[in-house]
Amino acid sequence: MSEEPADGAAVTSPFATKGPPSSALIEKVLRALPADPDVRLDEHTVEPLCRRLRESARLLADFSLTDHPADRAESFRYLLKMVTYAVDAGLLNSDPLEPMFSAPYRLHFLDWGGASPDGVYRRAVLRDDLAYRVYGRIGNADYLSMDLRQSSPQVTITPDQLALDAEGNFELFLGGAPRDEQWWPLHPGTVGIVVREFFGDWIAAQRSHLRVECLDGATAPRPEYRADRVAAEYDVIGDWVLEGAVRYWIKVSEALTASIRNSFRTDLHRTETKLPVLTFGWFDLEPDEGLLIELPDPDAPFWGMHLTTAYWSTIDYANRLTTCNLAQATPDPDGIFRIVVSARDPGVYNWLDTTGLHEGLIILRFCGARSPVPPTASLVKLAELGERLPDARRCRPDERRAQIAERREGVSHMVCD
Repeated sequence: MSEEPADGAAVTSPFATKGPPSSALIEKVLRALPADPDVRLDEHTVEPLCRRLRESARLLADFSLTDHPADRAESFRYLLKMVTYAVDAGLLNSDPLEPMFSAPYRLHFLDWGGASPDGVYRRAVLRDDLAYRVYGRIGNADYLSMDLRQSSPQVTITPDQLALDAEGNFELFLGGAPRDEQWWPLHPGTVGIVVREFFGDWIAAQRSHLRVECLDGATAPRPEYRADRVAAEYDVIGDWVLEGAVRYWIKVSEALTASIRNSFRTDLHRTETKLPVLTFGWFDLEPDEGLLIELPDPDAPFWGMHLTTAYWSTIDYANRLTTCNLAQATPDPDGIFRIVVSARDPGVYNWLDTTGLHEGLIILRFCGARSPVPPTASLVKLAELGERLPDARRCRPDERRAQIAERREGVSHMVCD
């Protein structure tokens, strides 16, 4: 869908968008394709996917922000991960007539777009011309939202808008004829719903119990039995990987690093929405260097910071210390959280491990912050940290092992139990 046709006229990909090309668009594009009963499946069916993977690999090989061998190896593994991610989004649980919420996404293995390690994300596909009932029981998240994907205007539903009973049970309705209570319209273009739940204390996390059903009852057709649909899936999935997972994030990161390197942006994003407020930093470090981040206490029910690759893919946080939040970090006596980003363990408790990557993104989220101030950052030599951080909490090897063990248990509990 984004290759050059025979006459030389470029075809615009539906995923070549100004904003992040959500994976929700995969199912939307597949749904809109006209039927073609003449399609035959053979060895040529996979060619669109193969072409786009080759083009993706070319872009990865030319991306200057991943020139270091460790960063380059990670980027090519990212390409494999995005094939899996796109298949999940486009093929699995993708019928709006019979929607089901996905299982919590295991972001420490498979992520696109810098999702929060403190978050449990679940998705279901919808159609804007049908009616749905969403129901269940709210858990104990520090932040929860239900966002209608690709909706314009944006629709975000939060617990304060729900009619909860004493146990946290709720019922709401989406689309169809207007209702007097607990009803939200599905604006044209809406393709799904995503639920975000953020937890500071991973061990104590209790996910919400969620269900969704289509009220315009019909039996969904079996798309995998149609040759034209299967052929289109190879085409569309390859196109999303190229445009949405590779080309888009290359452009974003190149623009970002032109303005910040080993520093943070001074502005905050999404301050006018119900979504978590964001700001970004970038690390570019040699093995003997660290980035010292200083974050004044945002006075928030939730805040979390984490590292991603240059492609905005969250780094493994179950087995490595690539994230911290208000429940995991320790402030200094003056109330400021000082956090060191480095490849080598600096011996301080508040450490973000680059896992050997030389460059990458730092994302900070605030939810309900009363003092949301962007952090500052400074490049330091690891050998100088003792002088720079005289009051920082130190961390012995056995304490570090305990940190990792607690993280593994917390992640398993949040997304697997």
